[in-house]
Amino acid sequence: MDHSNSIVSQPRVQKLASDFPSSSSPASLYRKAKTAKIGHVEIPLFWANLFFSFVAIAGQVGQNVSLPLWIDSTNGNRSGRSVDSYFVLSFASLSFVIIFGLGTLFIRIFSPQELGETDKRFPQLLLFLIGLCDALNGALVVFASKGSRTPPYLQAILGNFMIPLTILFRVLIVRKRPTLLKLLCGLAVVVGLFVCLIPTIFPGVDPKAEKTKSEANGVSRVMWPLIFMLGFIPAAIMNVLEEYVVKMKNQTSRKGINLVYFLFWTSLYQLICVGSLFWLDILPWYGNVDTISEFGRNWWFGIQCFFGAAGCDSTCGTRGTMFILMYVFSYVGSANLLRHAEGATWLAIVVSLVTPLGFLFWTLFNESPFKWQPEGHVSTWFSIGALAIMVPAVFVYNMGAPEISLKPEENCREEIYYSDQYHSDHDANKPLLSHETNSPSYSI
Repeated sequence: MDHSNSIVSQPRVQKLASDFPSSSSPASLYRKAKTAKIGHVEIPLFWANLFFSFVAIAGQVGQNVSLPLWIDSTNGNRSGRSVDSYFVLSFASLSFVIIFGLGTLFIRIFSPQELGETDKRFPQLLLFLIGLCDALNGALVVFASKGSRTPPYLQAILGNFMIPLTILFRVLIVRKRPTLLKLLCGLAVVVGLFVCLIPTIFPGVDPKAEKTKSEANGVSRVMWPLIFMLGFIPAAIMNVLEEYVVKMKNQTSRKGINLVYFLFWTSLYQLICVGSLFWLDILPWYGNVDTISEFGRNWWFGIQCFFGAAGCDSTCGTRGTMFILMYVFSYVGSANLLRHAEGATWLAIVVSLVTPLGFLFWTLFNESPFKWQPEGHVSTWFSIGALAIMVPAVFVYNMGAPEISLKPEENCREEIYYSDQYHSDHDANKPLLSHETNSPSYSI
């Protein structure tokens, strides 16, 4: 598969945006707001973003923890089968459509004014591209993330490339680059991640640390880590495109797309793309099965096991539900951060805290059988040391000067906007240029 087709070039995105007449109002209007609305309550933006960061981090830690627990829950069942990679990917995608679809239906029935902008002129192609990138990320990472294909310690190292990839695609797509201070903070976060992984990369540092060796031979030892790393390219593009979409506002109503509605459509497109990639599971060398009939039996077993049939107990459904809910929390927290905070780079830096926090979680719990079993060792201190580096870097990044726009006209609008904050009058809340028109238009 040629993954270069999933990369959205900056001119392509600009063409999509050109279909919606641009405003002369400042960019990143959400970030310039002083408050954020959670339900019917408005809270200061700083505390709102702190809450959204907690939700995103907790969601990602939860999904990373619950995924192996979900897969391990089928061990020892009478059929001898196990939940495979494609079932996890496709069943989770289906669950997201149901969850966000019911949420959208609830809002449409009981509070339709909260849906924001949903008219047909909204760029659905961008929502499709987000869903496509999400599906490609899953298809690459999920299949390559088996410990026998890409060792866990190597997965943690390769995950560090998410931050530089996000910075690169933000320059190409939304035309923004970090200041030197923010770039150094991002580098400090990457250094902190490597500190956390030292005992895993070099087992001699901590005799109790486990370093799983790959069972792949020959070219597979190189190809699987490369496939795993390639999975972060569509993930970075997805986050940048999400930032682009969730910050779009209708020129007349000053409203943006409702995030539940947004997540429903992107999840639906993701499910369609994941469904069209079913052949990956029967692809020789890449997939988990050899025939289409075996693929069907595996998928049906996953459904039965989730609901406590096929020789499985309730553990499989409980852990699978936990994985799906944690993924939903991650989606919701990330979407709100992309809307109200600075952007995709900030999100990538915040969620990098997931790695040391995950290490600390498994310091307190045993995976199989899952139980509370605190066991402090050398790697625990490395995780704490990594957090001591990363948390201040994240704080400094957030408090630093705004990113630098590569669009001169936007920098000019920024200056006018901040000037208006100090020279306000009765027209201060009006847009800089008149747009008295009945046709909806959008601006970033």
